[in-house]
Amino acid sequence: MNRNHTYLSLCALALACISGAQTLYAGTTPAANQGLTFRSWGSGSAKETDEAAFEGTLSVRVSSRNYFQGGILVFGKPVDLASAFGDKSNLLRFALKLPLKAATSGGARGGGKGGAIGAGGDGPSTGGTASGSSGGSLAGGEGGGAAAGASELPALSQVRIVITTSDGKKSEAMLDVSTSLADNRGWSQVGIPLAAIHGFDKTNKTVQSIAISCDALATVYVGEVKILSDATPVYGTPNHVELNLALGDEVVFRGTGSAGTTPAIFAWDFDESDGVQVDAEGAVVRRKFRKAGSYVVTMITKDAYGLKPPHMSKIRVTVNP
Repeated sequence: MNRNHTYLSLCALALACISGAQTLYAGTTPAANQGLTFRSWGSGSAKETDEAAFEGTLSVRVSSRNYFQGGILVFGKPVDLASAFGDKSNLLRFALKLPLKAATSGGARGGGKGGAIGAGGDGPSTGGTASGSSGGSLAGGEGGGAAAGASELPALSQVRIVITTSDGKKSEAMLDVSTSLADNRGWSQVGIPLAAIHGFDKTNKTVQSIAISCDALATVYVGEVKILSDATPVYGTPNHVELNLALGDEVVFRGTGSAGTTPAIFAWDFDESDGVQVDAEGAVVRRKFRKAGSYVVTMITKDAYGLKPPHMSKIRVTVNP
């Protein structure tokens, strides 16, 4: 089974386990009809456009330079998420169309540095620290289309959201989009459990606005914002099932997997005889076995927020003297 087929199968499993949607924004009807308005954050901007659509004909185009410059979605009628917060499987999910990495160094358009971080201006800020990174191509709209030969992974690594509730408090989250795979129309679905949004538990949970920015110079499209119940089980598959090696051979272990619409992360134990412990972390790790013998390698797939039971996969390894 190839990577794309595996990804589509995991997406189908995830969709089957997601239910109970509460919509905060959808591109099926104009934002004004939903009681939504938009404001700039710093030198960034947000406006509704028909340049791209997840469902319907509209989306919100957010232009960002760094974590403190982007756009703000303002709800005319604040959205009460207190009931949704009580269920740990409920997450805040964004449908995003992201700028793509260029396949060649000359393929990108509109790159540049993310700019200085720390001057929060008059935009929302929770005082967190972050550093800028190189920008990528601008996807569609005023920034032009994605570069020819672009890969399937985004040019930026993180999307920052800052939530302001009606009690004047702020909470924030970083959405890791660095490994986000888009569908055949270019849309990625990225979510974070409400329980994992930093500081949200200390608010009245009634959302007045959501500010969106990126870690790079970029334009992103927001096609939908929903609260969903995601009970998708964590699942992972290593690139090996059984190995027969010579002493000193280096092996590349690679994991793929899914945790629903939240990121999956990977940990590795290279010898279960002393108990399953974390010897290495990452989707791709390398290992040399220094002693001959039989080993059981364990790949542990987890959701990034630790709210779901992990999945374990075993690889049997024989190392010959």
